[in-house]
Amino acid sequence: MDLPADLAGAYLALLSEREMLQAERDVVVAERDTVVAERDIAVAQAANAQAWGGSHRRL
Repeated sequence: MDLPADLAGAYLALLSEREMLQAERDVVVAERDTVVAERDIAVAQAANAQAWGGSHRRL
């Protein structure tokens, strides 16, 4: 059994797993940011519609 080679292989496997998990995390963060941005747009559109509706009622 070649312990240094086994350790090196295990270390490389861990690095690969870490990179994969980081990439998955980055995707989740990007999806969350998209949802937050879409929510902010919807809130702004609702506020705009309410403002337009309110101004027409005053006329």
